Amino acid sequence: MLEISALRGGYGALEVLRGIDLSLQPGEIVALLGSNGAGKSTLNNTVCGLFPAFSGRISFDGTDITRAKQTAIVAAGLIQVPEGEEPVAAARRHAFGRRAADARHRPRPDGRAAPADPG
Repeated sequence: MLEISALRGGYGALEVLRGIDLSLQPGEIVALLGSNGAGKSTLNNTVCGLFPAFSGRISFDGTDITRAKQTAIVAAGLIQVPEGEEPVAAARRHAFGRRAADARHRPRPDGRAAPADPG
């Protein structure tokens, strides 16, 4: 489901992730543990497209998302759940947001185009 291979990344010229390999299968529950500054958030943000990978490969459901925009990664179903938030509530909000975005781009029954997205 989520495959990370030889991932390198960080901030500007500072390399924080040095050759990360990780494979997650459907139904697995995994905890990423480490001290402050170990790269947990950097890994999460790189996988979600918030930070660019320096090198390596990230694939989700068989699709290479290494260079994908964060919006495309979210549309594929990979989302972050902020600390303290219920995962089910976050997933519902994500699904609702996708349905609303799809509706904004769907033609109206009378054939007219839907209004432009103000965001």
